Amino acid sequence: IKPSPSPSAAPVKQPTKAPTKAPTKAPTKTPTKAPTKTPTKAPVACVDDAAYTFNLFIGDTVNCTWILANKNADKTQTRINNYCPNATISENCCASCGTYVP
Repeated sequence: IKPSPSPSAAPVKQPTKAPTKAPTKAPTKTPTKAPTKTPTKAPVACVDDAAYTFNLFIGDTVNCTWILANKNADKTQTRINNYCPNATISENCCASCGTYVP
């Protein structure tokens, strides 16, 4: 049944017939699968390389623990400021320098 091209001129005695087609069926496709790629790995905690050593400006050779070995906070901060900007030191002494970037 097709609707009339224009509205009725006057009310009709009977209402129009109910739609003849049944509603559309529920979706038939199954939902998409969960993502298949595994999430990125959690960052690994940074640990200083115990075997790594570096030379101080005065020539002495020290390891990463030297950076934080001073009880004076100002001296410790000076050591961090002086040696940790060096990319090799900050990479090998990331825990002592506080420079770990995952």
